[in-house]
Amino acid sequence: MEQWLTMPNRQQKPSPSSIAVAAFARNAIWTMEAQGITEPELVDVVKKKSPRPVSQKTINNVLKARLDDAKLSTFDSLATALGVPLWVLFIPTLKASDLQSPNRERLVALVENYLKCKDDGRHHTETMAAGFAAKADLP
Repeated sequence: MEQWLTMPNRQQKPSPSSIAVAAFARNAIWTMEAQGITEPELVDVVKKKSPRPVSQKTINNVLKARLDDAKLSTFDSLATALGVPLWVLFIPTLKASDLQSPNRERLVALVENYLKCKDDGRHHTETMAAGFAAKADLP
């Protein structure tokens, strides 16, 4: 398991929720860096766009992956402020470049189009993706 997925001060294997929170934090920070947004600026955007209040401390805890029990609405508020679908920020295997435009939009479109396909279309999409991944020699 990658080092960023391990949580500090824990001897046991990280829980699935800890892994998800760590992925969200890393991906949110990469998105902020790509957009040139600082944490105080993110706090301001969240305050403007979120229907529910999210404190600066909570945002800081999420970005430091210190909040295993955060509400889904908190994650959604941050994702909305960043202009990224919530589910994208929870993907643990993304690279920083996957979160930048136009790669992020292509990822979202790929998943949305896959979901619109019937079973045979999904099978073809899966086969093609597996073939391209094998050619790219991905880990």
